[in-house]
Parts: sequence; structure tokens; C-alpha cells
Amino acid sequence: MTDSSRAKEYQRIKKMLSLVHLLLTPALLALWVLTPLASETRQMTVSFTDNPWIQVAVFFAVFSLFFFIIDFPLSFYSGFILEHRFQLSNLSLWGWIWEMKKRAVLSFLFSLALIQGLYFLIRFQPGSWWLWAWAAYAGVSWIMGKLFPVFVVPLFYKYQTLPEGELRSRILSLLSRFGLPAANIFSLNLSKTTKKANAAFMGLGKTKRVVLSDT
Repeated sequence: MTDSSRAKEYQRIKKMLSLVHLLLTPALLALWVLTPLASETRQMTVSFTDNPWIQVAVFFAVFSLFFFIIDFPLSFYSGFILEHRFQLSNLSLWGWIWEMKKRAVLSFLFSLALIQGLYFLIRFQPGSWWLWAWAAYAGVSWIMGKLFPVFVVPLFYKYQTLPEGELRSRILSLLSRFGLPAANIFSLNLSKTTKKANAAFMGLGKTKRVVLSDT
């Protein structure tokens, strides 16, 4: 199989897996809501404590575990088996598990904070919670846009300033051509996890940066 054929086959499988995951998410939500799972979990949390903050945390933890267990085989195949099949991953099995664990914990904590905030608004502003939620969503999105490249990305990868040279000059020229301000230009050590090349424009305001993988 030629490199072009392998790339097409890889993209075909990734698209198929993305579609399966897209369909799986609402299916699991329906299973959670339409079966006794949600109601029994709620009864358990209510009997466990009267504290609404703890109730929300326990309920969300059980739901997250339920979703994680069912979704894990798909994530394992897509993130580990398939990547090694096409020789695109540099991670061992334990390395992949460690990276997945970090992402899962970070995602859980961030999602829990958002859900606690939402339930707080519903409890204390029952008539206009949706308006406050919209404003909070806009604010959190803006804050995360600024903080993601400087606080979240370094949890997984290390930045290095891209040295002076032809590549840096070409990027600055491209930014200028599209009327974009000159930004910090970094290399990211994606090679510790993957052989795939990647690039991104991250951040807002002073945290704006162009990031290139070192692959």
C-alpha cells in the first residue's frame, strides 16, 4: 500500500470512528435518562447527603464513570490500536494510559465546575438562570481562550521558542499578509506522543501564539 493509499485509509477509518462516537454520545445520554440509571443514581445521592453540592458531584461522577466505561473500547481502538497500526504513535500502552488519565481527570474537573455553576444558577436564579448561564458561558469561553495555551497545554507538552530562520520568517510573512499581528512562535514536543505533524494558532490578547509540532 502506497503512502497516499495508507493516508486515505487512515482518514476513512478516523471519519467512521468519529461518526460512531457522534452517534454513541446521544445514545448513551438516552440510555442514562430513559432507564432507571439516572433516577436510581439520584436517589442514591439524595440518601447519601443533603448537601446539594455533594449531590451534584456524586451524580456527575457516577454518570462520568458510566460514560467512560462504555466509551473506553472505542477510545482505545481509535487512540492506541489504530495509531500503532498506521505507525503514527510513539506511545507505549502505559504511556497512552497515562496521557488518557490526565486528560480524563482534567476534563472531569473542568466539566464538574461548569455543572456546579449551572446548578447554582438554577437554584438561586430559577427565573433567569438561562440568561446568567449564557453570560457565564461567554465569559468562561473568553477566559479559557486566554488561559488554555499557558496553563493547559503545558500539562501535556513543552514549548520551545522557534529559532530565527527561514521557517520563522515565512510564518511572520504569512501573518503579515493576512493582516494578523506578529505572535509568539513556538515548537511543541508532540513527538513524545505522535509522528503526525500539527500546527495551531492559540490564545487571545497577550497569550496569542503560533504553535508548530516538532514532528
